[in-house]
Amino acid sequence: MDLVRELGLDEKTRLIGFFGTLIDRKRPIRFVEAIHAFCAQHPELTIAGLLFGSPQHCGERLDVEVTARAHELGIEKAIHLMGFRSPINRLMCAMDMLLVPAINEPFGRTLIEAMLVGTPVVATNHGGNPEAIVDGETGYLVEPEVPSAFVPPMVKLLKDPSEWQRVSANAQKSALAQYGIRPHTEKIMHIYRELTGRTA
Repeated sequence: MDLVRELGLDEKTRLIGFFGTLIDRKRPIRFVEAIHAFCAQHPELTIAGLLFGSPQHCGERLDVEVTARAHELGIEKAIHLMGFRSPINRLMCAMDMLLVPAINEPFGRTLIEAMLVGTPVVATNHGGNPEAIVDGETGYLVEPEVPSAFVPPMVKLLKDPSEWQRVSANAQKSALAQYGIRPHTEKIMHIYRELTGRTA
């Protein structure tokens, strides 16, 4: 509710998040286009796309391009550049879902962070994303570079609370089992044991 008040949004607005540096590989423009595709197909649901992250210090100013694309599509009121903020856990918890339109992403940390706090993720079926997400179980994977591909899973999650809860619970359980503190430290200790020749 803090973000809703900060942005002057209607309290029924659903918040869709993008977390990451505004660089081409992460496809922030595709995020804007996915928000537009959803708004065009489902005007009965009010959503806002929140981009958390800053542009690179040098190179393309994709924050400017994001704003320009939103204006071109007529959804400038639905797109919000939030800049860099920390810590992100509370912000991720406030999102109804996380969209990850990135391509060639080696292994996106934000996917895991969202899953750990129970925020459902819809990501491109590209790069390292399929390593983290089981499609339809712990999140959704969609065709890359096709903004409208995000719409069907977004509709499922926003219109069906039981589906949102199911995916959220599955994602959190999976992330904790694979990437929580205990499994992480056990894997590190296993590497140390192998290096030192110890078996226990």
